[in-house]
Parts: sequence; structure tokens; C-alpha cells
Amino acid sequence: MLTTNRLHILPFTTDRAADLHRLSMDADMRAFLPDEVYENEEAALRVIQLVMDEYEGDRGPFVYAVTLTDGTYIGHVEAALTSDGDWEVGFHIGAQFGGNGYAAEALHVFLPFICEKLELDEILGICLEENIPSWKTLEKAGFVLEYEGQGRYQGFVRPIRRYVWTPAQAEDVDDFWARFVKEQGFHPKTEYREALCLDEEDEGEPLLTLVLNGKKTASVTSRRFWDWLECDLPEEGDFSILTDRSGRPRCVLETMEVHAMPMSKMPWELASLEGEDADLESWRARHTLRLAAESRKLRRDPEEDPELLLEVFEVLWQA
Repeated sequence: MLTTNRLHILPFTTDRAADLHRLSMDADMRAFLPDEVYENEEAALRVIQLVMDEYEGDRGPFVYAVTLTDGTYIGHVEAALTSDGDWEVGFHIGAQFGGNGYAAEALHVFLPFICEKLELDEILGICLEENIPSWKTLEKAGFVLEYEGQGRYQGFVRPIRRYVWTPAQAEDVDDFWARFVKEQGFHPKTEYREALCLDEEDEGEPLLTLVLNGKKTASVTSRRFWDWLECDLPEEGDFSILTDRSGRPRCVLETMEVHAMPMSKMPWELASLEGEDADLESWRARHTLRLAAESRKLRRDPEEDPELLLEVFEVLWQA
């Protein structure tokens, strides 16, 4: 599941048939995407079943539900192959949820995800010239206008706009920070401590997802690691930027507490905040292995009872 401050983007399930049918009946869908209008719930269910079959393949279409954080279904985003063999993004937000920037917000997280999944260097966005809300959404999501004129759309030659988005166009860390500072009203000279990726060596559930879902609210590092870096230790009130594996910034964290103690003294009430372990025993076992690997990397002997820093954080802002 992908998340933003307001949205969840997740695979379709069959219990969404009634929602899909209802939103597909919008006037805009009939005008601009008539092949995605489903006249009854049964038709919507058949489409969802086909969509679900495609998630494990490589041909698509790849269609994902968009919901509010309370689970309310508001629309979908998708990537599909065009007749020319290019990948194209699609989206629809129900009329009653329009005007809130939900489509662009969903695209901001969906585009890097789908381009990584499909190993794409670019993805197109194509809409009718008259569909101003759609091409405004594409521009807000970072698409660049490539062509404006006559082109094929829904089987007919009509005035269109064709846009392109590439992963390289994703917002860099400093621009992300500048946008956060401006939108949240911080002093322009406010600085962040570091930009980091928690998932560089993770092979399980992405830690970024755990953070964005609120399941992971702490991270642990060794005191020796910070000494090796010759960096100041984290402090309460520090800001950090969390990125995905591609380096794209995803959220701003604020350090709320820092606890320093030997690993043997770490209580479960703090260790559990990492959100990765079932109990204190498994937490210690995981960190023992991680610290052994760190010792090899630093070319140091393992410590018998290493001093750890447990940093409790809060997700302050997501793009």
C-alpha cells in the first residue's frame, strides 16, 4: 500500500465492486472515458477480477484503488499499455471528491512506484485538449507537455495533449525541503539534519511503508556508528527527510526523543516502537546480527554490550 497524508493507494479487491460502479457513472467518465463506465455492479466486479489477475504479470493494466485514510473509496490510478506499446497513466477521482487535489497527490506516489515496478524510463499522460482538469492535474504531478494537436483518443482522432513524466523529474531533496518549509510556515532558514533511506538493505516489508503507515515510530543506531561518522548525535527537535530507494523524498520526520543505553538495558516498551519485531528476544537477535555486520564493515571487533541510540520520531509531513 502507498500512502500520503490523506490517501491510501492499494490493490483492488472484489468488495470494491459497488464503489467502482457508482463512481464510474460520473458525467466526466461518460464524456472522456466511456470504456470505463460500468452500468451495474456485476460488470464492475468482472473488471475488478480481471484487474486482480494482472497484478502479478507484466502486461497490465495495473489499476489501484484510491481511498481516503478512513477507507472511503474515491477513485483509482492506473498504468496501461497504449496501442503503440508505450505505458500511459490514467486516473479518476469521483465528482463528489473533486477540487481537493487528490488526483495529483495520488500520482506523486504512484508514478515512482509503477515506474520502478515496470522498469520504465518514462510514462505518458494523454488527455483531450478540452479536459482542462485532467491536463492541469498532469502538470501539477510533474508531467511535461510533449505534444499538442490532433491525435488518437478512444479510437478517434481528436485534439489532445500528450505529456511525459520520467523518474528523473521527481522532486529532489532540497526542493522537497523548501516546499515543506514554505507550506508549513517554518522560518526559511530552518535546516534538516539528514536525508536517509531506511530500505537500502531491507529484504522484507519496506521500512518506509511501516513509517508512513504509523507502524514504525523509532529507529536504532549504535553509538560507535556515530563516532565513526564523526557526526553530532541526533537530538530532540531535529528534522530528517526520509527517501525511497530511488532517492525520492517521501516525508519529513521530527525527532521527539533520543534514548541512549546498552542493548541489554533497552526495555521492550521502547524497542517495540521500531515496529519490526514480535518481542524483545527477536529484537535483540535482529540487532545482534545487524551490529555484527556493522562491525565487519567498520573493521572493528564486535562489542559485548553495545551502546545504542533509539530515536523516537513523528512523521511531520508527507508530500
